[in-house]
Amino acid sequence: MKKLIFATQNDGKLNQVRELLKLNNVEGFEITSAKEVGFFDDVEETGKTFEENAYIKAEALNNYCKKNNINDVIIFADDSGLCVDKLDGAPGLYSARFAGEGATDEEKREKIMEYMKEYQEDKDRTASFITVMVAILPNKEKIIGKGVCEGRITKKIGETPSKLTYNQVLIPSGFNKPISELTEDEFKRVHHHREEALLQLIKQLQEIKCG
Repeated sequence: MKKLIFATQNDGKLNQVRELLKLNNVEGFEITSAKEVGFFDDVEETGKTFEENAYIKAEALNNYCKKNNINDVIIFADDSGLCVDKLDGAPGLYSARFAGEGATDEEKREKIMEYMKEYQEDKDRTASFITVMVAILPNKEKIIGKGVCEGRITKKIGETPSKLTYNQVLIPSGFNKPISELTEDEFKRVHHHREEALLQLIKQLQEIKCG
């Protein structure tokens, strides 16, 4: 059993990662969250790419684990964002802070809607979710997974609540409703960004002797 610690305080992300492993029948991995090992630091994301930010978060947790004798574990983190083509890739790296520090998820979604008012044609509302995952192995080796989910911005925020901020405003390619409103079977057919990045990471970990 390989022990992984996910450098996130977001229960929605944690639960989704665990669920994605189940959906893909992946065994042999135990996923623990940062707060379950006592790490609550708010890590400043100063990177200029998704990969850099993911590594910064993973390295911060990795250093904490070393100081606290939490050994033989794989630390991983992700950085993800909604990239809207007509907004030159925004909110992108700043998806979490798009509506200002302390803004609610609802306020972030509303700001997307406000910016997109002038673009009513579907062809002008193209966007994608991007996730990059970085894992740090006990031997300090770094491995990377990346996933992209293409689609378009809704014209109305989805009614079904979601713990993940922008799932209510992105319609994935091949569907006519936002990710938050997909059934479980529909969700399995989505080219899902976090799933793709996670499975790339898992495949590499399955091929590497860790610890």
